[in-house]
Amino acid sequence: MDFSGGLARYTFPIRPPQPYYGPSIPLPTFHTSIVTYLDNLSQAHATLVAFRESDWGSEPAVFVQPPHWPRGKPSASANYKRALVAAEQSGADFALVLE
Repeated sequence: MDFSGGLARYTFPIRPPQPYYGPSIPLPTFHTSIVTYLDNLSQAHATLVAFRESDWGSEPAVFVQPPHWPRGKPSASANYKRALVAAEQSGADFALVLE
Protein backbone atom coordinates (compact mmCIF):
# COMPACT_ATOMS: atom_id res chain seq x y z
CA MET A 1 0.00 0.00 0.00
CA ASP A 2 1.24 3.41 -0.89
CA PHE A 3 -0.11 6.24 1.28
CA SER A 4 2.16 8.95 -0.02
CA GLY A 5 0.09 11.86 -1.20
CA GLY A 6 -3.22 10.08 -0.79
CA LEU A 7 -3.87 11.18 2.80
CA ALA A 8 -3.35 14.89 2.24
CA ARG A 9 -6.98 15.39 1.29
CA TYR A 10 -8.11 13.90 4.63
CA THR A 11 -5.88 15.89 6.97
CA PHE A 12 -7.07 19.03 8.70
CA PRO A 13 -4.89 21.80 10.04
CA ILE A 14 -4.26 21.29 13.74
CA ARG A 15 -5.37 24.28 15.73
CA PRO A 16 -3.04 25.17 18.60
CA PRO A 17 -4.63 24.60 22.00
CA GLN A 18 -6.27 27.63 23.51
CA PRO A 19 -4.73 28.72 26.80
CA TYR A 20 -6.83 28.10 29.87
CA TYR A 21 -6.40 30.70 32.52
CA GLY A 22 -8.99 29.34 34.89
CA PRO A 23 -11.25 31.46 37.02
CA SER A 24 -10.03 34.97 37.60
CA ILE A 25 -8.57 35.77 40.97
CA PRO A 26 -9.04 39.32 42.26
CA LEU A 27 -5.89 41.31 42.77
CA PRO A 28 -5.04 42.38 46.32
CA THR A 29 -6.02 45.87 47.35
CA PHE A 30 -3.77 48.42 49.03
CA HIS A 31 -4.50 51.37 51.27
CA THR A 32 -1.71 53.91 50.88
CA SER A 33 -0.81 56.49 53.49
CA ILE A 34 1.87 59.09 54.04
CA VAL A 35 2.71 59.90 57.67
CA THR A 36 4.64 63.06 58.43
CA TYR A 37 5.08 65.93 60.86
CA LEU A 38 5.12 69.69 60.38
CA ASP A 39 8.90 70.08 60.07
CA ASN A 40 8.95 67.47 57.31
CA LEU A 41 6.09 68.75 55.14
CA SER A 42 8.38 69.69 52.24
CA GLN A 43 9.63 66.11 51.98
CA ALA A 44 6.10 64.75 52.32
CA HIS A 45 5.02 67.07 49.51
CA ALA A 46 7.85 65.77 47.28
CA THR A 47 6.79 62.20 48.04
CA LEU A 48 3.18 63.03 47.23
CA VAL A 49 4.16 64.64 43.91
CA ALA A 50 6.26 61.61 42.93
CA PHE A 51 3.43 59.29 43.95
CA ARG A 52 0.96 61.24 41.80
CA GLU A 53 3.33 60.96 38.81
CA SER A 54 3.51 57.19 39.18
CA ASP A 55 1.07 54.67 37.78
CA TRP A 56 -0.22 53.76 41.24
CA GLY A 57 -3.75 54.87 40.42
CA SER A 58 -4.94 56.14 43.78
CA GLU A 59 -4.26 59.08 46.03
CA PRO A 60 -2.60 58.28 49.39
CA ALA A 61 -4.12 59.49 52.62
CA VAL A 62 -1.84 62.01 54.36
CA PHE A 63 -1.53 61.98 58.15
CA VAL A 64 0.25 65.01 59.57
CA GLN A 65 1.15 64.77 63.22
CA PRO A 66 -0.88 67.44 65.05
CA PRO A 67 1.28 70.39 66.17
CA HIS A 68 0.15 70.13 69.79
CA TRP A 69 1.49 66.58 70.10
CA PRO A 70 4.94 66.48 71.71
CA ARG A 71 7.88 65.41 69.56
CA GLY A 72 9.13 61.91 70.07
CA LYS A 73 8.49 58.25 69.57
CA PRO A 74 5.07 58.08 71.31
CA SER A 75 3.62 60.78 69.04
CA ALA A 76 5.16 59.26 65.92
CA SER A 77 3.76 55.87 66.91
CA ALA A 78 0.32 57.39 67.44
CA ASN A 79 0.48 58.95 63.97
CA TYR A 80 1.38 55.58 62.42
CA LYS A 81 -1.50 54.06 64.34
CA ARG A 82 -3.87 56.59 62.75
CA ALA A 83 -2.67 55.45 59.31
CA LEU A 84 -2.99 51.76 60.16
CA VAL A 85 -6.48 52.18 61.63
CA ALA A 86 -7.57 53.97 58.44
CA ALA A 87 -6.12 51.11 56.38
CA GLU A 88 -7.96 48.55 58.48
CA GLN A 89 -11.23 50.45 58.17
CA SER A 90 -10.83 50.68 54.40
CA GLY A 91 -11.03 46.90 54.08
CA ALA A 92 -7.85 46.75 52.00
CA ASP A 93 -5.71 43.61 51.95
CA PHE A 94 -2.46 45.48 52.60
CA ALA A 95 -1.33 48.80 54.03
CA LEU A 96 1.45 50.77 52.35
CA VAL A 97 2.69 53.46 54.74
CA LEU A 98 5.22 55.97 53.44
CA GLU A 99 7.17 58.41 55.57
